[in-house]
Amino acid sequence: MLGRLDIFSGQEHHYLNSSTFLRETLQPARGASADKSAGMHISTFAHQHISTFPQKTPILRDYSCVVVLKIDSHTHILPKRMPNWSEKFGYGDFIYLQHHKKGFAKMMRGNQFFREIGENCWHPELRMKEYDKHNTSVQVVCTIPVMFSYWAKPMDALSLSKYLNDHLAKLVDKYPKNYIGLEQCPCRTLNLLLVSSRDAKK
Repeated sequence: MLGRLDIFSGQEHHYLNSSTFLRETLQPARGASADKSAGMHISTFAHQHISTFPQKTPILRDYSCVVVLKIDSHTHILPKRMPNWSEKFGYGDFIYLQHHKKGFAKMMRGNQFFREIGENCWHPELRMKEYDKHNTSVQVVCTIPVMFSYWAKPMDALSLSKYLNDHLAKLVDKYPKNYIGLEQCPCRTLNLLLVSSRDAKK
């Protein structure tokens, strides 16, 4: 994903390539002069992105930097592969996926067809290409609500939640600058909710 960092210096207009900056606004630092560096003031998150600049990136001087990241704060994602929970637990209409043709899968509710989804529901790199077209920097991801399965037996709901949370944890670990994960909790009992939250935090 390519972004752009605009630096305005008099009439000069320089461009820096970055893997994650999509929109940034810069303004002269207070009291900055042409021959004295005023440094840069950026958020910790933005500082992590600065490290992705090429080595030949010009040094930024005489400017304070306000980095604005466009964040999609509500999106859903699933693992590409999931167990058939109904067969595993021996009851219920849990959701699982049938990959019936390339790039698509059927969401099955027990033995009943629920809906068809495309590979952007599980393919992180494809999603990044898609949201880059909308000048988005980061997606907040969580599971699809039908996966909550609040009606399930408590320990089974915990097992399902752990599977989904582990998937999100691996996604965020692999793409920390592109995704923020939201935990799925088994909410029928407070004790299991706390267990799930503790595991997800780890």
